[in-house]
Amino acid sequence: MLITTTAELKVYLPVEKAMVNQSFSPYIEQAEDNYIAPILGDALLATLRANYAANTLTADQVKLLDQVRKVIAPIAFYLYTPILNVRITEGGLVTSETQTTQRAAKWMVDGMRLQLLSTGYKAIDNLFKYLEKNTAADFYASWKAGTGYSQYNRFFIRNADEMTRGGAPIHGSRWLYTRMESIIDSVEIRFIEGEISPGLFAALKARAAAGTLSADDRILIGYIQKPLACHAYSEALKDASFRQEQFVVNVTPTEAIKEVDLGIQQFSSIIKEYREQGDMFIDRLRTYLNQTSSAILFPEYFSSSLYRSPGVDSGGSLYENDSSSGTFFMM
Repeated sequence: MLITTTAELKVYLPVEKAMVNQSFSPYIEQAEDNYIAPILGDALLATLRANYAANTLTADQVKLLDQVRKVIAPIAFYLYTPILNVRITEGGLVTSETQTTQRAAKWMVDGMRLQLLSTGYKAIDNLFKYLEKNTAADFYASWKAGTGYSQYNRFFIRNADEMTRGGAPIHGSRWLYTRMESIIDSVEIRFIEGEISPGLFAALKARAAAGTLSADDRILIGYIQKPLACHAYSEALKDASFRQEQFVVNVTPTEAIKEVDLGIQQFSSIIKEYREQGDMFIDRLRTYLNQTSSAILFPEYFSSSLYRSPGVDSGGSLYENDSSSGTFFMM
């Protein structure tokens, strides 16, 4: 485990008693296995665990461990809270109260769990950013060679901040982004691949996975992110559980537990609005490719049947993807 003492836990959570014990430790391991391993990759996580246990962490690994613990602590406590203060006896489940302490009300517990989950997911995005920018760190080569790096770069929109800047109002919520991942995958195939050509789609994916995107590639991906975000959000709103989670993320914890009608009828106009925005940005993507592609730049699209010479029906006007557009792709 990467948190083994209550003193270490207290750096990240305001706990009042010895928490890292036999009942809580399994949830630390669960947070590491289910949330940290997919980010770091198995090899880097194993190295971090071994060096931490042997007290041989490098300076770079100490800084990485701090970022990792910012994920582990709130997620582990979120996983633990449903059984906190509950004991399993022969007679069933019982809770403990004393004359000086009482159990927190359900709305307090729900609000705390929501905050813990939100904090943990935000820390996940921050951990990805930390890994990505520290290219000179001694752990970077291991991360880039592992599954964590390839998983992070598998979509043209890689995190909650990019989804938000692309136009989906998820307010930087990693929680909502994670719920959208299967939809992002589907939208890339349904709406993006056929517009930029299968050849260019595959080439961009390969360069992103290898970390070799050019400046021109990043500009193009900026154009891709807008329709991808809008169409993914439109599709996500068709799912009742996503609509509920969208509501919870954007209100206070007290309001989040109130009953609310989140039927599809209320969202039909919003779904249509984002679908139409997605179509508009696809037109701009198509126009950009037609105006910039050549035998040298994006040759896969240039040689495909999709390419139209500038001035020929291209489906829209050029979208200026400048520094104020709010859409970009960073490596």
